[in-house]
Amino acid sequence: MTKVRIPNIALSLVIAILSVACAQLQPPPKRADPQALLEGTRWQLQQLGSQPALDAHRPTLSFDATGMASGSGSCNGFTAAVTVNGKSITFGTLAHTEMACTGGLNAQEANFFKALQDAQWFTMSASTLTVYTKALDLPLVFERESPN
Repeated sequence: MTKVRIPNIALSLVIAILSVACAQLQPPPKRADPQALLEGTRWQLQQLGSQPALDAHRPTLSFDATGMASGSGSCNGFTAAVTVNGKSITFGTLAHTEMACTGGLNAQEANFFKALQDAQWFTMSASTLTVYTKALDLPLVFERESPN
């Protein structure tokens, strides 16, 4: 019986190939928690369903790390608990100031607050947050504000 000798270079090549192959067998990275993706972000409303937001008084929406959302409805500030589960998003009862709004601001703010209360699900990209709600036929569309 003759022994077959594998040259050192061939053995080193096989080990290198196996090492690279095994390194690529790592589990895929965990998907980012949707709640964590929203934390620390601030958004400005562009579309309230089929209506563009009023330029001078666009509602805002911010998310903090404690599960709270806050912002401006147009002329009144608000805060509410927010729950995110996958693509689902719900807002608790909105607490807000009660300053008098003039003209179209009152209607915009009332529709915005109602839309948040009836929010169902969302999508998000680097610069856009879209919130789908039972209150409107079309979603709320927000643009990300630049950090200060």
